[in-house]
Amino acid sequence: MTNAKAERSRQQLLSRLRWGSGFAQRFRYLPQLEVRSLYTIFDQDGWEFDEALYQAWQQGQTGFPIIDAAARCLQATGGWQQLNFRVRAMYSSFLSNLLRMDWRYGALHFMRHLLDGDCPIDHYQWAMQSGVTHCVDKTWTRIYNPEQTAVDRCDPEGLFIKRWVPELAHLSPEDLGLPPSLLLKDYPSPILNYKQARQRRVKQLEHQRQLFLHQQNVVPYLARLPKLLTPFGAERFASEVGWAKAESPQLFPPPLNLDDLDLEQSHALRTWFVAHINIKPHKPRQSKKKALKSDDFVQLDLLS
Repeated sequence: MTNAKAERSRQQLLSRLRWGSGFAQRFRYLPQLEVRSLYTIFDQDGWEFDEALYQAWQQGQTGFPIIDAAARCLQATGGWQQLNFRVRAMYSSFLSNLLRMDWRYGALHFMRHLLDGDCPIDHYQWAMQSGVTHCVDKTWTRIYNPEQTAVDRCDPEGLFIKRWVPELAHLSPEDLGLPPSLLLKDYPSPILNYKQARQRRVKQLEHQRQLFLHQQNVVPYLARLPKLLTPFGAERFASEVGWAKAESPQLFPPPLNLDDLDLEQSHALRTWFVAHINIKPHKPRQSKKKALKSDDFVQLDLLS
């Protein structure tokens, strides 16, 4: 008889392989996704950037414990230890949605530190979490609450936070969302107000999306491949980027020429950017994970 846990893990593995291949396919035909947002409006409108806030996000000094734990875990381990998909998504959403910084600064940081870094997957996920590479028929974007809601859902016992933010080890899990300032000595105050930052970002995205939302032909709104392929952020580090400035058509396979697509082909391309299932906004729920039974079978869970 088939082991149900093993079958579920097998299906998860196949799903993730298809998922990763889908991103690789997009980058094969639309390589501009590595250096630009999918829709031009987001980069044309510009982004905010504050070096001090960027450094606080990188170094784990934001005043939001679960964000800071993710930051420190990434730098210390390359992401392989405990930095699962949900924590990565929350960490990235904080930079691009709440601090409103260009998602490419976050993707750059990830690719410099992740041991399992994969450009198509990571870059596309960064753009998706920031709401700029999303389904053309979707009007909402998930913006993670980094306060007590995140702790209750992702780290209810506070083990992850206390491991990577040891200055908070004396606090109870109920105080790890927004630690009371009276209980702290060496931990920074929050660098933003979550509710205000979220409201501002939602309004901005709603305004920007009106340009292409529900359009049957999205090609006029898509970013084109730039002539120079200098990697984003190369000026921040000592980098050899001469290869990107030289004309070398053999270096990459030719991209999809968006300007040569007819209407039928444009409609076919649109299917890449729509949800093929009915995705609804997430509603918070409280659930307790059941303890794993002590047996000889260990399930490989790729979705946590």
